[in-house]
Amino acid sequence: MDKFRVEVLRSTPNPQQTIWSAMHQDYCEDFVWEQRDNFPDEKKAGELVVKHLLAGGRGHYGPIEHPQIVFNVGYFPHSLMQQIRTHRVGISFDVQCLSGETAIALINSQTGEHYTKKIQTLYEIWTTDPHALDNANFVVFNENQQQFTTGYLQSVTCSGVQQLYRIHLDGHPPLDCTPKHRLYTTTGWQTMSQAVGLEVSQDNQNTTVEMTKTCQVWARNENNEPMAIAVTAVEFLSQGVTYDIEMQGDWHNFLANDIVVHNSFRYTGQRIADVAEGKRDVEDVFYLRPVGKYDNRQGKNIFIPKPSATKTKSGALPPASGTNNESTKASPKNMPEV
Repeated sequence: MDKFRVEVLRSTPNPQQTIWSAMHQDYCEDFVWEQRDNFPDEKKAGELVVKHLLAGGRGHYGPIEHPQIVFNVGYFPHSLMQQIRTHRVGISFDVQCLSGETAIALINSQTGEHYTKKIQTLYEIWTTDPHALDNANFVVFNENQQQFTTGYLQSVTCSGVQQLYRIHLDGHPPLDCTPKHRLYTTTGWQTMSQAVGLEVSQDNQNTTVEMTKTCQVWARNENNEPMAIAVTAVEFLSQGVTYDIEMQGDWHNFLANDIVVHNSFRYTGQRIADVAEGKRDVEDVFYLRPVGKYDNRQGKNIFIPKPSATKTKSGALPPASGTNNESTKASPKNMPEV
């Protein structure tokens, strides 16, 4: 936690004057903006707010909601965000998540049959019985061997109501996600917003979305092989309930509508206890991101250079460097169970 960092991006100047002016407007016949040259100074405004609003016990606290402050918070365990989301009052935030209709790829361990389940359905199963999915084989992408394999679920999280965008893909079903959700692009891990150069503007009730960068993401084709697909357009959908998944093992990704996406991390007490007992490395559990510009997969405690965007003649992804333990290579059509 020595890298934990909080910076202020923006805050309301003279917040006590702002509260006082809102309080004053509630009982003033005139338009208070016209009296701004005669507002009490910041200290005096605060004293008047305490005397007439808080100490008065009037139960009218709306003016207090006007000042705002925006923090940039980084390098913290995901459990902190879980607590903020659970106990928040007057707080909004952005996290990486997917629409509840998103199809998550799995494999039947006995028959080898590929199938999908909606992420919302997985969340409902998880919250009813967390062990019901212990033996489910989720499709993940081995970033070292550049092929699909299987992994086990750690948790499914409901991340609340957030703004959802739809990314349209060339010859492939679209994906609905938040701008913060990370996609495995041909230039490495990037948030959706970064990958497409998302620019959003609002005019009255209309939201205009512009894609300012070209982008290709890695997906799975019908032969269970990786392929690069171009993002053709992005559109704003609406606000909706969102969900995310955490996977066990070396590969913290999964297939959402057959697109390789990154998971978020929900840090359980046991994993934190493992750090205290020396069973796990702190950076592996808390998934700390190096300070400074870091365009590829974030959170590694090693340096990973950008992979080449050029495909080999066989159609496979170019090899990537890393320190994850490599398993025995196997045909993508006969994926080993982890």
